[in-house]
Amino acid sequence: MNSLGKNSVFTSFGESHGKAIGGVLDGVTLGTPIAFIIRNKDARSEDYEWLKHTYRLGHADRTYQEKYGIRDHRGGGRASTRETASRVVAGSVAQQLLKEKGVDIKAKGKSIGRHDVCIAMGAVAVVEAMAALVLQDFLSK
Repeated sequence: MNSLGKNSVFTSFGESHGKAIGGVLDGVTLGTPIAFIIRNKDARSEDYEWLKHTYRLGHADRTYQEKYGIRDHRGGGRASTRETASRVVAGSVAQQLLKEKGVDIKAKGKSIGRHDVCIAMGAVAVVEAMAALVLQDFLSK
């Protein structure tokens, strides 16, 4: 589990290539937490075997290996798209709450280094979501 925030708290759970991931957003309503689950029906670690000796473009494989000395080529981990999905879901709730306060968060990206626009667009969604979660927490004091 990972948690973010003090007043408006988002807690994620699950593993990127496990049975499901999800999250709980607490402190944004009049008392009832908002919870969600995303079931994983098609995680197949063997599909990533061809990546055993190469890095995936736009992923954190190399960064994780350099920083932590860990690399799992099978697509799992904290930086997998499946794992970041829970942050994007929670961030979209935070964005809706912020719009009610007149705050609109928009990020833009056209590329990350030499990587294509699809990777940049995924990064934009995560950046917007994380900014919304942090700002929602700050404004919930």
